[in-house]
Amino acid sequence: MNTESVIDVVQRVYAALAAGDVQALAELTDPDVEIFQSELLPYGGYHRGLSGLQTFLEGVRTALDSQIEVGQLFVAGDRVVQIGRSHGTARATGVAFDVPEVQVWKVYDGRILGLTVYLDDSALLAALTAEPAAAVVRAKPQS
Repeated sequence: MNTESVIDVVQRVYAALAAGDVQALAELTDPDVEIFQSELLPYGGYHRGLSGLQTFLEGVRTALDSQIEVGQLFVAGDRVVQIGRSHGTARATGVAFDVPEVQVWKVYDGRILGLTVYLDDSALLAALTAEPAAAVVRAKPQS
């Protein structure tokens, strides 16, 4: 796929996620998709296949009311790297969070074959495990 096509697939995935369009997301995802996020998070770990994607997304929705702020997108072969932020509220504690993140998407034949998510686990864990409070947990950029 060319650079524009690979980015287009990822942008359509972000649009489907934002709209809650499960059908579009399924159509854009390879049945053998592999997803990884830190095991430190309650929904983290390794997930495989469409059922793994569903488990991952349900875990995120159960733990967080969150939005992805898509920042810059870079293409490296069959991968798209997104540098942005994740912000929202931890459902169990009511604590807001705003953390930097990097998502690495692997695209094959017009579909998502892989996703690895990197973010500030400690800041997100602080929001997930804190006593309910009005404070916002914000990760500060490294100098």
